[in-house]
Amino acid sequence: MRALITGLVLFYMFLANALPASFADDQLRRPLVVLVFDETCKAWCHKVRPVMAELKLSYAQRVEFAELDATQSVLADTKKRAKDLGILGWFTDDADYVPVVLIFDNRRNLIKELPGPKTKEDYSANIDKAINHSK
Repeated sequence: MRALITGLVLFYMFLANALPASFADDQLRRPLVVLVFDETCKAWCHKVRPVMAELKLSYAQRVEFAELDATQSVLADTKKRAKDLGILGWFTDDADYVPVVLIFDNRRNLIKELPGPKTKEDYSANIDKAINHSK
């Protein structure tokens, strides 16, 4: 019995060291919901932000939320934040089309891109897909 336990411990240690760091990081990360907006976008962006705030409260323990401001005056800082989130390419592609909500799984694969204002139910359904995809 002791040999079996020792063998299992050694096997586990091998697996833990054999897995790439990105795999372990992906398992720890939560799905990500990103609102890309622009301060000059008054009508549509300001309709989406309150909905995102409600969803953030509902999904706080299961999903990470971020807002990225595509306003020219803060674009350099926002690109850095997008890079830190692991979604710079997606942000660069969508910065001109605001508002847009990007929903990613825990590996930062895009699950859904939702341009313009949508209903809370539309956002929730796609967030749920990202959660299920991340399991």
